[in-house]
Order: sequence, then C-alpha cells, then structure tokens
Amino acid sequence: MFKKFTNACVRVVNRWLPDAFLFAIILTIVVFIGALIATKLPVINLERVDTTTETGVIKIQDDALELKTNDVKGDAFKALAADVEVKDPQYVVTASKETFKDVVAGLEAKGFKVTPNIDDYTVFVAYKDGAPTQADVDAAAKELGATAKFNGTIYTIKTASDKLDEVKAALEGNGYTIASAEVVSKTTKSFGPSIFTAWGSGTGFWSLLAFAMQMALVVVFGSAAASSGPMKKLLRAIAGLCHNNMQAIVITTVVSTICCWLNWGFGLVVGALLAKEVVKRVPTVDYPLLIASAYSGFVIWHAGFSGSIPLKLTGAGTTFAGVAYTADITQTILHPVNLIMCGVVLVFMPFVNYAMHPTKDKTVTIDPALLQDEAEKVYPAAKDRTPAEKMEFSKILWVITWAMGFIYIIIYFIQQGKLGISVGNSLNLDIVNMIFLFLGILLHGSLRRYVDAIADAASGAAGILLQFPFYAGIMGLMVAKNAAGVSLAGVISDFFVSISNNITFPMLTFLAAGIVNFFVPSGGGQWAVQGPIMMPAGQALGIDAGRTAMAIAWGDQWTNMIQPFWALPALAIAKLSARDVMGYLVIVLLFTGVVACLGFLAWGLWF
Repeated sequence: MFKKFTNACVRVVNRWLPDAFLFAIILTIVVFIGALIATKLPVINLERVDTTTETGVIKIQDDALELKTNDVKGDAFKALAADVEVKDPQYVVTASKETFKDVVAGLEAKGFKVTPNIDDYTVFVAYKDGAPTQADVDAAAKELGATAKFNGTIYTIKTASDKLDEVKAALEGNGYTIASAEVVSKTTKSFGPSIFTAWGSGTGFWSLLAFAMQMALVVVFGSAAASSGPMKKLLRAIAGLCHNNMQAIVITTVVSTICCWLNWGFGLVVGALLAKEVVKRVPTVDYPLLIASAYSGFVIWHAGFSGSIPLKLTGAGTTFAGVAYTADITQTILHPVNLIMCGVVLVFMPFVNYAMHPTKDKTVTIDPALLQDEAEKVYPAAKDRTPAEKMEFSKILWVITWAMGFIYIIIYFIQQGKLGISVGNSLNLDIVNMIFLFLGILLHGSLRRYVDAIADAASGAAGILLQFPFYAGIMGLMVAKNAAGVSLAGVISDFFVSISNNITFPMLTFLAAGIVNFFVPSGGGQWAVQGPIMMPAGQALGIDAGRTAMAIAWGDQWTNMIQPFWALPALAIAKLSARDVMGYLVIVLLFTGVVACLGFLAWGLWF
C-alpha cells in the first residue's frame, strides 16, 4: 500500500511539475493575485506623493569641554529625546581659495591630523586629550596665512518636532546652554504604493542581493571543498560500505542529514556526490530515490549550525518594532527538543526512504558509466612550468593563504570568547563561508587547483542567481502593506496566531512558516516576512524567543522538500530534473511534518 501511494506521488509529480524557474514564475503570478486581493492596493500607481517629515534639532556646543557624553545622553533620554549625535572637538582653520592647498600641506607637514573641506576652504584639525594646544594651531595657521578657531564638542539632539520646546526647556532646566533649537523639514518625493512597485522595487526584486551572495558562496565553497582529493577519498570509503539497495539508501540519507545539519551547502553537495559514488557500487538501486534520499537530509538544515534564523538571534539579536529578541544557541539549535527532533529524523527517515524503493520492475536504474567524473585536469610537470605557473603551484603562497585564513578564524573565536560569546553563538554565515573557503584551499593542495575547483563549482549557484530576484519579488508582494497595515503574509500569519494558545502557538507557527516558505524559500526572506509578526505574538503569549524562532526555522526547512529551488545544486550534480525526485520527497514532507508537530507540542507541554 505504501509503495502504491509513493508510486502515485511520483507519477503525479512527473506529469505536472514544471521546470524550477517556471515554477518561480507561476508562484509570482499566484502571489501577485493573492496580494492584490488581500491588500486591495492598486496594480499601478503613477500619482506622485511628497512626504514631509519634521524633526526637532537642538545643539549644545561645549567649547570648555566640561560636559560628559554619558551625562548629556542620559539627560536627553530623560527629556524624551530620540537620538543624540556627538561631534568630537576640533580646530577649524580657515584659508582662502588661493592658499587652501598650501595650508593643507603645511599643516600635514607639521604633524597635524587634518581633514580638508574644499567646499568652504576650511581644514579641520583633530583634537584629542589636550593636544594639539590652541597656541600650536594658532601659530601654525598664522605662519600659513590662515586663521584658527577651536570648536568644542557639539551635541546634536534630535526629537519629535512637537516635543522640541519641551525637550529644550528640560535641558535648560538641567543647566545646559542651548546653541540652537529649530525644526528641520525634509521632503521625500515618491509614488503611492502599488502591487507592481512592491514586486519590482528595491524592497522587492532586488532586496536579497547580499543574502543571495552569501547563499551562492555557501554552495560554491561547500562544493569546492567536497570535490577535493581527500574529501573524494572519504566519500569513496563511505560508499564502499554499501553492498545492497537498503545500505545505499540508508547510508546516503544518514551522511547527507548529518552534513546538512553541520552546514547546509556542504551537505547538499556531499549528499549528491556520495550518491554518485554509491550508485557506481550498487547499480541496482533506484537512482531518483537515491538522489531524493541525498536531498532529504536538507530537511533539518535550519535546525543545525548553518541555520540563519537561530544565528540571527545570537549576540545582539534581532530588533522588531524597537524590541530586541535574543536567544543563546542552547535555546535554539542545542535545545534538547530540537536535538530530539533532529535525532528522530536522523534515525527513522533513512528507513522511510528505503520503504519507498520501487519493486524491481519499476526501478529506474542508471548506467554508472554515465556518472564517471570528467578526467582530472592534467597540469604541467614542475620542470615544465612557466614562472607564472610556478607561482600558481607555489607551496609557499598556498601555505601563507590558508594559514592567514585559519589564523584569523582562530583569532575571531578567541575574541568572541573574551566577549563572553560561545563558539556556537559566534557562528554566522560569513564565518561559516570563511571556514569552508580556507578549508577548500587546504584540501586542494595548491591555489591553482582550488581556482579550477571554484570555476567548476560556480555553475551550481546559477539557479540561485537567476531565481533569487524572483523570490525576492515574491517576498516584496507577500509583505506589501496597505494603509491599514494589511499584507498577504500578515493575513496568513495572523490567522494562525488567532487560533493559537501558548501550547499550540509554536506548532501553528511551524505550519504557517511552511506555507509561507513555499512562496519565499529563503531563510532570510522567511525571517523578514514572519519574524515581525510571530516574534511579538510569541512574546505576548509568554513563549521564549528561541522556541518561536525555531518554529519558523523548522517551517522554513520543511516545505523545501516540495519546493524545487534548493534542490537545484544537488540535481545539477546528479544530472536529474526536479520532477524525477519530488514525488518521493512528498513522503519525506509528510513524515517530518508529523515529527515537527509532535515535537513542538511536546516543547510547549514539558519544557
């Protein structure tokens, strides 16, 4: 019965699932219509809107250097001020157009630290801890035909325009001498909101460029490290443990799951590369199911050490509506319930995958010869290399490069430790990418080999580069708000919040995140869409930030099983299409959905 259901899923997906890029286009159209209905925003808006904002600005100039910055900031805060900017004391040397360059050069020659301002032919001379003295600057300026004036610390205090008089009076009551107090107006020219603007503007289509770069580097650096000689030997050794179909599916699933938990990009690539080695040794295994098993480990990536959402809560955390949400890694990735859920998936999912293996007459096999690696590139012998090639293969440059990288990585973690931040909490996408970059350089044995490995790996990021802007546009549509603050993502999330209590909220947050992730398959995009809604709602129900964040993270990774976007690198390595594997992944989706729902209910009841 189970195999019949699995075969039915495979047949349906094979017939109906389009190419991954076309899938993104279809999702864009669906969300475009959904956002239009939910927000009732106009499709196009060509009406210009000029928005004027007014800010109360108060300046205090302390030429005598008698005030303390912390005191000024504290008194400004008590007086309802919004912000305090501090400009350090300095000398202002005024020259003429004709003498400006000579004055700048002359002051630099005398050892002063200067900042030229050609707009009004003045030169700012830095002042710190009593040096230089007024007499020294006056003498130097006079010698160069200029004049000098000392400007003490300037405190610029900003507040709401209607609070200007109140804040000014409060500061004067505390003994401050006000240099100026005025309302500053700023006019911003724009157009009214519309559905097309939400989709194509900088807050939509191009909003994930930095994150897309990080994600592309995860794939490229992870792939390059996995393709190194030592890593390939390790994969062949693991593949050598497989002697039948069951071992092939189970071992591939276990290795992929562990690697994805450690680093999702590395796990994606390692799983696919291992599957290619396994099928060479067990040619009777169903190849699409084997690749689906290699990808299925991705279902716990966001619960692991490269999960962007839990990592965003470490350190200073993430701020929504002025409230900071923080959670130590022991409250997220290393929380007992999260570890138990990951353990259940790791133990049982391999056997769920094997249970889907088709009967012999329906098994799709592949000739292992078709999966042979391209012949290793032949490099010139050492004696035949040109000077440029000798530098490319230089062991000295190779050692210096990876040593510099690992020295910095060690220093980074030591510094984080001295700041009281654990190793786990110090992990972020940048440092993870840095580790895999220099690990890859080390494993390849030369800079030339690593450059070639990067060139080969770069094609794996093509899907990310093409599709990320469209998914960013979908995200822009999902979060587009009308005048009442209504958005499509808000409608979905608010529905689940409205039917939640402090026990069911994480589970329902997981389900909501799964739905949203289908349209926004990006950890960063998911957080931007749901974080501002779910985190305050969870806090209002007395639920700690770590549990709410992990519910979003599990939902984000869950529906990746039926969203072809993240399977692209693995499919490129395996030389398959999304429709070949998605039928099997529907079963993985159902299994892990049950595990997560029960896990989050248990988290609310007993932890």
